[in-house]
Amino acid sequence: MQFVLLVGYMGTRAATVMLNADPGVQYVFGERGWGTRACEDIGSSSWEYEPHHEEMKIGNNKWFVTTAGGQYECGDCSIGCEGKYSKYKVGYNLSGVDKCPTRFLNEVDKSPLYCNAVPKRNENGEPYKRTMNIAAYGSSHTRVLYFHIWRLLAGKRWPEPLPEEMVSAQAGGTGAPAGGHQNSSFDFCNGRLRLNIVFHFKRFFLSTASDNHFLQVLGELNMTDLDLLVTEESVWSRFEAELRPGESRREICEKVGIWCQLYTQDPQRCQGFADCAEGWNMTMASEEHYFLDWLVQHFGSKKVDTIIAVGSGESPDKKLAETADFMTRIAAESAKHSKWKACVLDRRILGRPPAGMVCAHGCDGPAPAIQAQAILRSINSVLEYKHQSGEF
Repeated sequence: MQFVLLVGYMGTRAATVMLNADPGVQYVFGERGWGTRACEDIGSSSWEYEPHHEEMKIGNNKWFVTTAGGQYECGDCSIGCEGKYSKYKVGYNLSGVDKCPTRFLNEVDKSPLYCNAVPKRNENGEPYKRTMNIAAYGSSHTRVLYFHIWRLLAGKRWPEPLPEEMVSAQAGGTGAPAGGHQNSSFDFCNGRLRLNIVFHFKRFFLSTASDNHFLQVLGELNMTDLDLLVTEESVWSRFEAELRPGESRREICEKVGIWCQLYTQDPQRCQGFADCAEGWNMTMASEEHYFLDWLVQHFGSKKVDTIIAVGSGESPDKKLAETADFMTRIAAESAKHSKWKACVLDRRILGRPPAGMVCAHGCDGPAPAIQAQAILRSINSVLEYKHQSGEF
């Protein structure tokens, strides 16, 4: 991965700062699927800063993101709310963010969806109704992205507090029991368009219990007919040694699992064994192959679009070779299965916002806010295409 810093001036005297991983490489496999629009936009994105010039009456010290598909708003976000020289001293977990005067990221006074493309009547003259189902399946980093999609749909600005039930462990926190999840529904366009969205927590690439429960939850919510799946390169599998020092799946199995199997059935004393019971003696490549095969098997139809987030926004310069190998495997699977509509959204792009900008767990803040807008814009592209082509 190569980071490029370009500072220059455009017609509006905007300084352009590109913090992209492999600029120009979009990691979109073919032209299948509307989800690729989000991947393409993130793949070509860069931060831009428009300084305020009092004498010229232009600009307002505003940051935004520009892509090949257009610009994305960042609300009132700007630098100066954290970092060495900031008087606000926003912490890693957003402590003190309420004192930051430029903390808000997205405007909420407009609908994120293009309602003019949704007809008022169907071909029988009855009120038109359309439902779109979206699922996010991954670690707490994917949960952060889910939260930003939810905020855009609910009209709740970041970082205003989320409903307490949304941030509980049972709703998919890192310490969640197997099957932690949450779901919401939103009606737009005077009830003509409904979006159902669900998040389900997943820790490792190989996690059959989570995979089976995720499918069960989709069935219970009547969401098996997905339009979009957002999933990830497992942060837990990739960074297990760093996230679980001394408590990796192999180490737990060696210290606890074998002893538990032989001498006791006490669930409290053997709490860690279930988490390591599978995958502890497998290679990373085998785990990745399992997960990609599972995705193709269950979400490889022409109807479902799959966005796979890769890398880590917190550590964009780490595990580069491993992530590159994973993307190669995704591309190979995509080439083999023409019905599988998958693309890669590289979390490392925009993963390090400009110095001093508010950022926290999973690079919460500007980066996933822009990613969430890109995903919703891709939904809009479907609505507009169907409207223009007369498919509604």
